[in-house]
Amino acid sequence: MFFVKELLASYGTDNQTTKLLNEKTLAIMPLANPDGYAYSWNSERLWRKNRAPTPVLWCQGVDLNRNFDVNFGGHGSSDFSCSEIYSGPNAFSENESHGIAKYLSSYRHQLLAYFSLHSYGQMWLTPLSYTRKKVSDRSHHVS
Repeated sequence: MFFVKELLASYGTDNQTTKLLNEKTLAIMPLANPDGYAYSWNSERLWRKNRAPTPVLWCQGVDLNRNFDVNFGGHGSSDFSCSEIYSGPNAFSENESHGIAKYLSSYRHQLLAYFSLHSYGQMWLTPLSYTRKKVSDRSHHVS
């Protein structure tokens, strides 16, 4: 929310911010995992998954960051539901990831960027961050 506050405070006084907000549409989703977030405040502070039921009754939740179709079930994820990095039974099996993908795909011809702030590990995640291999058009994205 700091980012939103800074954008709003800078609008009209900072030329770059004002131009950005006048010319682009920003969609900000401050919370993508409400049940997991509530659980992290009330029960287990470092909880990272949602609270969906899984095949193992005493192990709840899917790691929503690993529930997308890119590299689904690959390195860095687990198919064991008790794991913190359980990716779910299939890509987009969770309402949260399915909803995000559906929303973003409706803007696929206009979308310039997508950022995910991952507070569990205080990391800045980018698409394809499951590998260290640089994408072929990397220079276009970092210029």
